[in-house]
Amino acid sequence: HFDNSTTESYKVDLTVNGNLTIDSGATVNVDYRGYNAEKGPGYIASNGGSYGGQGYYASSTYGSVTAPVNLGSGGYQSTGGGAVKITTTGTFTLNGDISANGATASRGGAGGSVWIIADALAGNGTITANGGNATNSYAGGGGRVSVILTGAESDFTNFTGPITAYGGVRTDTTISSSNG
Repeated sequence: HFDNSTTESYKVDLTVNGNLTIDSGATVNVDYRGYNAEKGPGYIASNGGSYGGQGYYASSTYGSVTAPVNLGSGGYQSTGGGAVKITTTGTFTLNGDISANGATASRGGAGGSVWIIADALAGNGTITANGGNATNSYAGGGGRVSVILTGAESDFTNFTGPITAYGGVRTDTTISSSNG
């Protein structure tokens, strides 16, 4: 989706009746498409952005844990992650990547949101909504990821890829922000 500025104007919201496959090498990428630098409900002066996890020395978290649809807040000099919602009535096979990561800068942006509703999930792709790293100060908090399987016998045994909403890390130390 397009870049957002100070409001939640643009998001990906895809509904498929039937099966959906994202092949290896394909991406749904809304990295850095959240709130602009120093914008959003999870930003306070000169710190990393918050959303699902609290940015280092940053504002409180916001939004739904089970139905995440919000953008990640920007940090000082960095943008937050965007928002993706994918709904399918069949099996969602993910061998590619879905990412809504915050940007890395002196103070990182918060990760955005990924919300998947499917009958079943299969594949080995990646789903990330990680906060942006900080090059010399405060990292962004992790975003939010929710995967809801609606099939009566569905579980996660057929999906082997990572699902993360990690907080960013200050790259010159081991100090990290909160996970989403």
